[in-house]
Amino acid sequence: MNNIQIANNLVRIAKSLISGDIADKGGIYKNFTGEIDYGKNKGKVRNATFELKSNKIIWKNGTWENGVWDNGIWQNGRWIDGTWKDGIWKHGIWINGIWYNGTWKDGDWKYGKIYNKKSKKLEDSIDNPNKFLQ
Repeated sequence: MNNIQIANNLVRIAKSLISGDIADKGGIYKNFTGEIDYGKNKGKVRNATFELKSNKIIWKNGTWENGVWDNGIWQNGRWIDGTWKDGIWKHGIWINGIWYNGTWKDGDWKYGKIYNKKSKKLEDSIDNPNKFLQ
């Protein structure tokens, strides 16, 4: 992605956010409520703290609702519905959604579906998804 594409993405994000705040000098967005449309990542967010880097979101905290997570690092927060395509989940609360690919390190999985690569089907999750997401 070149600088013009990055700038266009940032302008689109800034326009879509309900909050009038902007990123701090370190590039961290804090307490945003609105919509994120960055790279292939799209979703509604509440009280979100995150950073944008090279088409990836580094999610520090907040709530992600309904959308698509394509790539990035999830450090903490609440996930409510949506599709997880790829990325690293370090910690947080997962409440429903579809998990296709990525690395699950730790967290509280309430419910969701997991794509089984062997059967190529979505399966209802179990209480402990770590068996599937390691």
